[in-house]
Amino acid sequence: MGLLQIGLTLTTTATGLALHKSISIIASLGSLAILLLLVLVILILNRGIKLCNSKERDISANHGPEYSSALPLKRFNPKDLENATGFFSYDSIIGASSLSTVYKGQMEDDQFVAIKRLNLQQFSVNTDKIFKREAKILCQMRHRNLVKVLGYAWESGKMKALVLEYMENGNLDGIIHDKGKDESVISRWTLSERVRVFISIASALDYLHSGYDFPIVHCELKPSNILLDRDWEAHVSDFGTARILGLHLQDGSTLSSSAALQGTLGYMAPEFAYMRKVTTKADVFSFGVIVMEFLTKRRPTGL
Repeated sequence: MGLLQIGLTLTTTATGLALHKSISIIASLGSLAILLLLVLVILILNRGIKLCNSKERDISANHGPEYSSALPLKRFNPKDLENATGFFSYDSIIGASSLSTVYKGQMEDDQFVAIKRLNLQQFSVNTDKIFKREAKILCQMRHRNLVKVLGYAWESGKMKALVLEYMENGNLDGIIHDKGKDESVISRWTLSERVRVFISIASALDYLHSGYDFPIVHCELKPSNILLDRDWEAHVSDFGTARILGLHLQDGSTLSSSAALQGTLGYMAPEFAYMRKVTTKADVFSFGVIVMEFLTKRRPTGL
């Protein structure tokens, strides 16, 4: 009889623990769902306001604080970029991927810029024909939450580079996972500040997907591609690489597969990982992963 009572007690305890764990998981998921719903409502309201305004004014007069007028395409001399980066020295590197290396540069007028030098091995000779055209399109993309493309440099067979606005406070990956940040930086990331970042990213995606003449799919949205300016405002970077690779249909709505554009494990939508075809929904999947990562401070791969 004593053994039976012990068994019943253990069973009751295990059941209670399992129930408690289930409640905790449900509560966490519920909180996340409410947060995502809040972000969605804000975006819907924001878009509704923009649609109302567009009926009253011409698009060119409706750029307000969220948009800025497009600058003319500037072609930089490759030698100027070499001088700005110490001939693309290792010490100037601030980011790298299989497709490109990003350098911090200081131009002759003392302006700091980020210079994204494309890896020519990943870009076929055919892309020479479309590089200038796509660089011109990227220069026309003007939204407060996109990193501005200031110009380009091109020398056939030697260099393809984009000159970008420089962001003083690094990227979101460093904010989430760098344990060496000082307390003042860590403590500033309250829930409301994180939600502000989510709204900024979502606003930039909304512009890429539906604010231009055709949809632009990012394909590589992840924390390291979310940059922060001196005021800690979030800006989406590295957009348009797929278009430079020529991976788009005429309407820009669907991208085809490419060995060069691999995506990053943990942020890829399942249909991109397995079918190698994506639509704008792939970026929405990546956005959801970033939200989870910033809230939990855990990488999607568990590493």
